[in-house]
Amino acid sequence: MRRARFRRQRAHDLFIKRDPELAPSPEQLTDSLETRATADAILRDMSAELRAVFVLFELEGLPIPEIADRLTLATGTVASRLRRARKDFFDRLARASA
Repeated sequence: MRRARFRRQRAHDLFIKRDPELAPSPEQLTDSLETRATADAILRDMSAELRAVFVLFELEGLPIPEIADRLTLATGTVASRLRRARKDFFDRLARASA
């Protein structure tokens, strides 16, 4: 019984104890939330056709041929929309951060 309690306590301590340097600071958490809010606003304002391709490629990590299959588009169309979506996203991001 003592050994079992010791093992449980040790497992609990290993699970609970974390290196404090690995935890983000409050400033880092705030920056992360602000960045996410900005990205969400930019994506919300993008056209649906560009947003769909951008999200599937950049966030979901799908390759262009699979995106083309899912959206029933030609791969060239997907590549073109992705290029336009990236330009639109980064242009809006530059305006938001200025």
